[in-house]
Parts: sequence; C-alpha cells; structure tokens
Amino acid sequence: MLLNKKQLFFRDLFRSRKMLSWLKKICWILFFLLCMIKLYAQSEVIPGLFTTYQQNGRILWVIPDSLLGRDMSLTTTILEGAGRKKKSADAKFGYQGDRFGPRILRWEEEKEQIILKEIRSYVDTSGSYSLGSLLSEREMPLTLQEFEILGCEKTGKIIDVTEWLRDGKLWGLQPFSFLIGIGSEREGRVTAILGTPESVIVRSERIYEAVERTPATSANGEVTRWKLGCCLRLLPRHLMQVRYASSGVGYFTVPYAHMEPGSCQVISDRVVKRWLLGGAGRGNGAFSRYRRGELVEPRQKIRIYIDRSFPEKWRPYVLRAVNNWNALFERSGFKNAIAGLMAPDSAGFTLDNSALSWIVYKASPMENAYGRPFVDFRTGEILSCHIAVFHSVFDMLCQWYIAQTGESEEEFPDELAGRLLEMVVSHEVGHVLGLTHNFYGSSLCETEQLRDAVFLHRHGYGSSIMDYMRMNYAVQPEDGVDMSDRIPRIGAYDSLAIEWGYRYFPGLASEEIQEKLSVWIEKKQLERKYRFQDSGGNLPEAQAEDLGRYSLETAELGMCHLKRLLRDTLRNNGRLSVESWNLAIRKQYSEYINQAFTYLGGIRKCWGNDSVIVVAVGREEQQDALRFLQTYVLESGKDLPREWWEDWGRETVRRLVEKADCFVGYDREYSVTEYIRDLGKIFRNVSGEECWGRFLIWCYTDCLMEYIQTERNRYPEVVALMEEQLKVMYRKTDKEKDVFWKAWRKNVNSIWK
Repeated sequence: MLLNKKQLFFRDLFRSRKMLSWLKKICWILFFLLCMIKLYAQSEVIPGLFTTYQQNGRILWVIPDSLLGRDMSLTTTILEGAGRKKKSADAKFGYQGDRFGPRILRWEEEKEQIILKEIRSYVDTSGSYSLGSLLSEREMPLTLQEFEILGCEKTGKIIDVTEWLRDGKLWGLQPFSFLIGIGSEREGRVTAILGTPESVIVRSERIYEAVERTPATSANGEVTRWKLGCCLRLLPRHLMQVRYASSGVGYFTVPYAHMEPGSCQVISDRVVKRWLLGGAGRGNGAFSRYRRGELVEPRQKIRIYIDRSFPEKWRPYVLRAVNNWNALFERSGFKNAIAGLMAPDSAGFTLDNSALSWIVYKASPMENAYGRPFVDFRTGEILSCHIAVFHSVFDMLCQWYIAQTGESEEEFPDELAGRLLEMVVSHEVGHVLGLTHNFYGSSLCETEQLRDAVFLHRHGYGSSIMDYMRMNYAVQPEDGVDMSDRIPRIGAYDSLAIEWGYRYFPGLASEEIQEKLSVWIEKKQLERKYRFQDSGGNLPEAQAEDLGRYSLETAELGMCHLKRLLRDTLRNNGRLSVESWNLAIRKQYSEYINQAFTYLGGIRKCWGNDSVIVVAVGREEQQDALRFLQTYVLESGKDLPREWWEDWGRETVRRLVEKADCFVGYDREYSVTEYIRDLGKIFRNVSGEECWGRFLIWCYTDCLMEYIQTERNRYPEVVALMEEQLKVMYRKTDKEKDVFWKAWRKNVNSIWK
C-alpha cells in the first residue's frame, strides 16, 4: 500500500529522535501531574506562611518564591514542662510558657536546592554606595540545612521536611539545654503543624536524657518528657528605624553595625530594644494631629495577654500593672499604646504563637518574677515578650511586708498582696518595654518626706519603678501613713524614659534624633527626679534595696522594725514557716549592712558639671557609716541569733579591711590614713574579756595579716598603715598575761619573722 505525502511526513516524524524525546518528556510530566493529583487528593493540606502537605507520615512544605531571601524569626516555647521530682527552687526556666530565641533564619535557592541559613550578624548598609550591599552580613550566614527540590507549584518549591522537623537541633530544646538542665535528645516526634498567614508553628513531643553534675536547673537523674511549640514567623521587609543608646537613660541594647555613608568603614554602635509603634495611626489626619501635639493612637499597639491559667483573684492587679503604663506613652504623644488583656478562649491564642505576648503564672518554689523581651537583633525591635510570675512570689512579698513594716503576717490581706503583685508586675512590664534598672530612683526623697503621710499620698516616694525599691520602711507607727502609700509607684523617670524611647520624629534620621535627644536628656537631668544611674559598688545613691536621699538615716528607722520583730518571734503563726520568718528578718538586716558599706570609700556622680565627673563621699558620712556598722554588727552582734552574728561579724571585719583599697586614687576629704586609724580605734576598744570581743579581735588581726601579705607590692602605703595599727595594738597588750593575748601576740609575730 502506497502512502501519500501527508502519511509519509507523520511516519518520519514519529521515527525521529526529537519526537521520541518530546514524548518521553510529556510522559514524565503526565506522571508527575498524576503523582501530585494523588498526593493532593490523599494529603492533609495545612495553609499558612508555607503550605504544608502531610501524607503517610511524610511532611512537605511549599516554600514560596516570594519568601526566598526574606528573614524570619524562630522561637521555641514550652507548652508542657517535665514534672521533675527534685526541680531546684532556683530553676528559672523549664515551665509552661517559657519562650526561647529568636534565631533569625533565611531561605535561599542555590544550585537547584533550597538552603536554610541562620543570620548571625548584620550590618546596616542603607544610605551607602552600591558596594555596601556586599557587607550586609558581617559574618557569612551559617548553613543549617540543604533540601532537594521535589517539584514546583505555581507559587513555590516543594521540599521534604519530615526528618528535619523530627530533629531536635533546631526544633527542640537542645540549644537551650544549659538553661534547663537536660542532656541529649533520646526521641522526638512532630504532633501538629499549624499555619497562619505570617507564620508556621511546629508542635512536638521530645524526650531528653538526664545529665550529671549540672547547675541548679539539673534534671537530677530523671529522663524528661516535654511538649514544645516552635514558631517560624516572617519578619517585616522594612526595618525599624534604630535609636542609639544613651548613658542618660537606661534601655537594654543590642550591638549595631552600620556603614558610614560614602565609605566602606563599618561603625560599631549599640541601639536600644523597643517596640515599633509605627508612628501616628492612619485616618482623620492623625499624622498632622501628632505634629501639632495632639494625642493619637499608634499604628501598632502593644498587646500583652494574660494566660487563662492565671488565678482569677490576681488578674485585676496584673491588668492594672500593664495598663498603668498608658499614661506614660501619652507623654510621647500616643494614647492607648499598650493594653493588658485577658487571652480569649480561642484556637489562635496559643502560647507558642510568637506574634503574641504573654503573662504566665507558674507553679514554682522560686520567689520571683521576670520579664523577657524577644528582639530582632538587626534593629533592636521587640517582637514579643514573656512575663513569668512564679507562685512563690507571694512568700517573698509577705517577707518584705513583715521585715519592712514590722507588722504580723496575720495582717497581710489579699488586697495588700495584690497591690504588691501589681508593683512587681509593673517593674517587669518596664523591662519588656526595654527599660533596665534605675537604682537612682529610690534616692529621690528626704527622710522627712518619707514619713509625711500627705506628701506620700500625693507624690509617692521614688522616681522609678525600675529601682529595687520595696516598701517604705522609713515610716514609723506614729506617722499614720496608709499601707497603700508605702508601696512604690511608676515615677517621673519612667515617664521620661518612655518618652525618650518612643517619641516619634517624622522625617529625621537616627543620627539627628540622637543629637536632639542628647541635648534634651542632659537638660532634664538637672532635675533629680529625671536622673538615671545603674548600680555601682561605691555609689551610695545608686543602690539596690535602699531608700531615701540618706539611706543610713532610713536604715536606722528600718532597724526599729527589725528590733520589734526580734523581740517578738512568736508572732509568725501565719502563712510563713519559722524558717521563712527568720529569713525575712535576716535578709533585711543584711541589706542595711550592705548600704553602710557603700558609703566607705564611696563616690557621687556630679550632674550638670562637665569638668568634674565624680566626687568622694564626705568624711562625716563615711564616719557615720563606720558608726552604723559598729552599732549594729560589732556591738549588737552578740544579741543576735548565734548563726547570724558569727557570719556577719566575720564578713563585716573582712570587708572593713578590704575597703581600704577604695580610698586609693581619689583626692579625698577622708583619707586612707584616717580611715585605717579610725578602724584601729574601733577594734582596740573592743572588750577582750568577752568571747564576742575576742572573736572580733582575732578576725580583725587575721584580715590585716592577710592583706599585708597579699597586697604589699600593690598598695605599699596602705600596708604600712596596717602594720602600724598592728604595732599599736601589740604595744597596748604587751603586758597582758591572759592565754588569749599570748596566743594573739604569737600569731602577730609570725608576720614579722
């Protein structure tokens, strides 16, 4: 049969290699489409930031092309902690709601693979010339995982993440094992994957081996089981404008590297941690109204949710602790900027959703609370926060109440406990807004003001809730001050600090804002209520746990409460044990001793004086501190419980001798010579006829001899003065025939051989 021309054409076409090649490709495409149809038909599809397909134990992600090169944050949250039998009371982490991170990750496509990288450092190159983009990371990003591309969808690439999600190196607690006290991972399995438009949440159960000889957070030989939620969340494409750190206001900071415009020079700075409020809200001319000084709502409000497990009777105090900060944001031009809210009973409000911030109540023996902000280290932007309130914090509050008011714990009602809880949570809210401690805040008031009921009701008694300022122990029973006015409040400095960090400056660059704020804060700090000072070992006005402009005066008043308690130790028949009752008194007594030591060799910062930075504390105040220690330790020690006075006596003598170092290097009114001679007089006048006096003399001599032996080359002038004091005491007791003095002289002679 003869073929016509048309038939011959198709015969030759089908015989050609090119056609066979095309047919093979079409078959493969059809096969792939059939597989994908089968996959989609039988898979569970979870929409979200990444579309997730789950089938027969396999987990596939579709990485959108639009998200390649975008930065994302990864946080890990404990959904259910391990019920350890011997968990330490000092263990801060390992409880439901604890959040760790974030790590910043980035997906990239290279050589027909999807690569996951971790960004470990960042250099801001905005405003620099084009070559600056080559330095956008100071260090090369760390490659965490490489994925083969299994196929393509219209919007992205398909990868298999099954084994990777089971691995605890990224999706477990292994990176934070030193905080929790766990060993290597024994087993892990993914239990659920949730998706939102901005994130994907991977939940898992993980089992960890025990570890030996770990810190206080040890698992104590137990194998532990945990339920976790890891949230991978998309970060904004446009970075928040940074605010450079200042010595005049206390904010937590992160390192910040940026390029000087027009050059390759990388400059290292520090920028503060703060929330992005986003400027004035949209609509009704909000931007123009803000510039005119009217209050407007920010584009992005700060919302902090209270976990529904929080005991109901304490919720109003916690909500108030958050919402009270709104008044401070108004000084920055924003209203309703922050809100404390009860978490809705809704599937979207979960502890592992890193877009949400939480206050969580934790059943723990730890007598504390903490607040942690989680930041984007590229700019210092706070992405979310976690505030933990431990159940046993109420024992600490009760101890403060007893030791600082001298009242019985029987008179510690829930209303007062709630007010003190509000104070604690207010402090932690300050931390998650970015504020550090300001230990200058408690030195605002004169002693007379601290006992004035009218003044305290109107003004409170400190400039900052960010100080470790507890109940007003200067108040005495006859002062008639209401108990609610003896609790610290948010103060003037806190308001200033929020304005410094959150005022919006439209159109200005970060450097211009820094210059503007520097001039402003310097002028403000001429007023005492606006001053900031972190703690310092020799700064009497910047101490933790102190009170008043002259803390030695208030400590004397506080000692009156402790004396009453020591006389009446049978009143501890309430919620606290005898041990906790005594611990409360002992802790407070120790705080007063520490305050006195800060005056010895102490310095004060000079405000508004460019030529002088610090000056030494005057002679009279330092001698008052010596008299305080002599009265309440060296003379009163024998009247205190035995287990207290031995420790305090030995420690006080040691610190008195070592304090001589602090007098070296400053032009002081009270010289090191006077100090060592005054110290010698105190111990020469101690009675050598009593056991307590002999104990102090022996401690003093041992400390002098140790100092002489170890510091002879470093402080020869001080050593010479101490040797002189030993000789004076030796000559005074040369004719003493008592066995004690013979042994003492023999001991002293050993240093001169």
